[in-house]
Amino acid sequence: MSRAFTVTSLQISSGTAITSPAMVKDAENVAVYIPPIVSTNLSVEASFDTTSANFFPVIAVNSTGIYSVPIGSGSTGVNLTALVAGFPFIRLKLANAVAQPTTFQLFTRR
Repeated sequence: MSRAFTVTSLQISSGTAITSPAMVKDAENVAVYIPPIVSTNLSVEASFDTTSANFFPVIAVNSTGIYSVPIGSGSTGVNLTALVAGFPFIRLKLANAVAQPTTFQLFTRR
């Protein structure tokens, strides 16, 4: 039996760099579609609740640094499954604020 992905839109408002939280609890697969935006870096923050002050940067597996993906001027997709395993909530953060509202698509499968 095939299980479909759930798609959640995460928006970054004009003049900001962080999306609202998204629940990924118990997800077997997590990926994000990044629309065409100006070149920047994308990082992931996680938390055990949705309180903004409780989010912390996620460190990549087998790494000593904060997980960060360089984003070019085209669209891209990033598999976050191993990165966010065990965290109930995540949010995306760009290195720079966006000039216009930008919507990311988060794909989860439970």
